[in-house]
Amino acid sequence: MSCPELRCGYEIVPKQKKVWDIELDLLRMFLDVCKRHDIEVQIFAGTLLGAIRHGGFIPWDDDMDVCMDRRNFKKLLQLPHDVFPYPYFLQTPYNDQHFYTEYARFRNSDTTGIIRWNNSPDYNNGIYIDVFVMDGKPPRFIEGLHYKLLSYAKILISRKRENKGIWARRTLKGFISGLMCSCLSLNACIRIHQFIMSLITPFTNRLTLMSHPRPFIKRYWLLKKELKDTVIVDFEGIKVPAPREYDKILSRIYGDYMKFPPASERGKWHEGKIYFDPYTPYKQTYEKGFQWS
Repeated sequence: MSCPELRCGYEIVPKQKKVWDIELDLLRMFLDVCKRHDIEVQIFAGTLLGAIRHGGFIPWDDDMDVCMDRRNFKKLLQLPHDVFPYPYFLQTPYNDQHFYTEYARFRNSDTTGIIRWNNSPDYNNGIYIDVFVMDGKPPRFIEGLHYKLLSYAKILISRKRENKGIWARRTLKGFISGLMCSCLSLNACIRIHQFIMSLITPFTNRLTLMSHPRPFIKRYWLLKKELKDTVIVDFEGIKVPAPREYDKILSRIYGDYMKFPPASERGKWHEGKIYFDPYTPYKQTYEKGFQWS
């Protein structure tokens, strides 16, 4: 077993290094498939920050993020399943509906990366990288309406998954959503939500994480031309696509991004939220009696 390693004064234990190795393997496979099928993708958020500031992982981080626009995301969803052989699994809103996520996750099914607030043992919970979809940010004068529509569509998906009928709620909104649930399939409800997320995209140059809460929507954005203009950067010894205007993007998101956070805040991003076991398939983890709390 490898020994702990110090990076920027932060100790990287062998388990974390193994998680990184698995995520790097996922990234290599994902980028290779995207390249072969002419799908445009870039690293984003903390992975972009890590590439520029550290030449790889942020020492106290444990995940990876890539992003693409809606057009390329649709191309990704149309790929045949066999382009990702086992244990790789492209988890999408349509093919793993035990826990609805608006974007995709690319997973290794022979590992464990359990998201603790999802208690479905039928959901693929292998270690993953996030594949974010960048959609149009609504202008201020309609953003309230747009967020409300997204909220209603998300409720519709939740009610459909829980098989709640028309009379489950004694309110007009409850009746309407229940009526829609009885008329629509789950995939149709998901398509409605995805359509609303992308509704503004043709009418704006600003793309953001419409799948996330408002603080993320306001900070994690880039322009369409920035998503198109790519440069190759180094990440843990492999070459990865990044936005050429990374300085502007990182400054918007993090401010003085070359400055390290206080030591007390390092390693807190997913603390208590994700359970990692890089040596055990997630199905075996459940069979052993995984405790959610």
